[in-house]
Amino acid sequence: MAKKPKYFLEYKLSAEFPVQIVSDGVQTLLDDLKRNEVCLTLNYTIGDSTMSGSVYPDYIEDGELTFTQISDNKLRVSVKGSYLKYLDPKWEQNIIDDWKSLEKLKVYSNSIYDTKPTFHYINGSEDDFEIGTVSLVHK
Repeated sequence: MAKKPKYFLEYKLSAEFPVQIVSDGVQTLLDDLKRNEVCLTLNYTIGDSTMSGSVYPDYIEDGELTFTQISDNKLRVSVKGSYLKYLDPKWEQNIIDDWKSLEKLKVYSNSIYDTKPTFHYINGSEDDFEIGTVSLVHK
């Protein structure tokens, strides 16, 4: 019997931007940075629906996601590389089916967050910032 393909969302990310640190979340963020527990939000839109997720630095392939403190209240975030998110057909077949008719879509972010969770926004704003593309791949 032929092996069924596994489906993934492949995010191809490339961006650099400043993030405003929320004043009451500075210590948590700094502690989490040391433990590699800060993640970057990801979102894209299909029709009227916004899909969201996040990625941690150790999930980036062929590149890296870094957070560098540039002042007491600001970080520089840099992401370059790809991230594969497995889609389980048992629970996500409708997402796989929707994606089969789509090309790649733009991916946006507006924040990073720590374990509290506290959201720290790009440029201190909740506006979306384009950071790459996402598409369906199977392996």
